[in-house]
Amino acid sequence: METPHRRSSDIISNLPDQVIETILAYWPIQDAVQTSLLSNKWRYKWNLIPTLVFHEERTHFPPDTKAFASNKIVNFVDRVLLQHKGSIHKFELSTHSLQDYVIDSWLLFLSKNGVKELVLQFLSRDRYCDQHFGQGKVSNLVRGLGCLTALEKLVIGECFMEFLAMGILPKRLLVTYDRLKSISLFINFNDLNQSLAMLFLFQSSPNLQELKMLANQVAATEYVVDFWKALGHLNCSMNHLRMVKIIMWGAKSELELIKFLLANSPVLEILSVNHITSEKVDESRVLKELVRFPRASTKAQIEYK
Repeated sequence: METPHRRSSDIISNLPDQVIETILAYWPIQDAVQTSLLSNKWRYKWNLIPTLVFHEERTHFPPDTKAFASNKIVNFVDRVLLQHKGSIHKFELSTHSLQDYVIDSWLLFLSKNGVKELVLQFLSRDRYCDQHFGQGKVSNLVRGLGCLTALEKLVIGECFMEFLAMGILPKRLLVTYDRLKSISLFINFNDLNQSLAMLFLFQSSPNLQELKMLANQVAATEYVVDFWKALGHLNCSMNHLRMVKIIMWGAKSELELIKFLLANSPVLEILSVNHITSEKVDESRVLKELVRFPRASTKAQIEYK
């Protein structure tokens, strides 16, 4: 007599391939890998899913030090990429610290798979700064993103922009991201290296349509950077940029960036500014400066919150 458990197993085993792949796409990657144990039909189906999301804090490794957790996630990502056979449309990584050669090897692999969406985030800066902030080497921006020309969406989360900005920046990037339509950044606008790295990305993304930026809180207490110096030598017309959203603290460097975007975006439609209030910043002064900035687009509207 057939048991309910046997019938359930048969149902799972006999699901169409397309249904299996859809189910796996919604599962955490670690759980998706383990579905190989369900049946022969499910074996290695996970290696065709197009979205790979790795969050160190959500991955169920045994409790231990952060260093141990980082080693575990490196081994896990290596194993997944080694066995993956299909196209990778999205790769998302959130971790505490990694050696730069590890990131380089993963990004090189992704470039060969034509990754379209990339999300990168360091959860803290204290662990990687001593490892990566060396002098006299090619910028991490060039080494890391230089080969990913198929990108359509790029998200650079907390601390990762600082990592990309380290090293020797070229006069301009030698690659063009013709397909890149959307960029989201977490950035310290008062860090000149980060500002330059960001501008190089803009300069190499001629078809950029959407830009989102979140300012590091340190910008609320520093007003010493003349941000325009990072802009003067760059030819960076943003001819397709239609929407900008920025969360800022009101620092001069942030306002200089907004001024630059308004002056160099001829089809801009919306500039949305979410001003995080601070006792050290006069909100009325910020608003007055914003409305006085010249605009290349006659349709550009400023939304101030």
